[in-house]
Amino acid sequence: MNGPEIEIVEHGPAGLVRYREGDNTHEFQWEFGTGKVVVFVYAPSPAEWDARLPWAAGRRTEVLGALGREVCRQKCPGCRVHIAERWIELRD
Repeated sequence: MNGPEIEIVEHGPAGLVRYREGDNTHEFQWEFGTGKVVVFVYAPSPAEWDARLPWAAGRRTEVLGALGREVCRQKCPGCRVHIAERWIELRD
């Protein structure tokens, strides 16, 4: 695998991030943040992850890390990625 394909879809101050690995795709919702958080990308919690994304079972940190880094690269260079319980924060 050459790595995931990540597409950002904007709908005003929010939208979707499409994460694709081969035939497997998941859409994560995002919205602009406040203060030091530039963007929130919502994700299934660790307890929900394997059931909601069985093709990425056991790889939550890997998938969300790649997603966060690519969103930063495309839209907010210089931000830091922080993975929380139910979202990713892209921080200034």
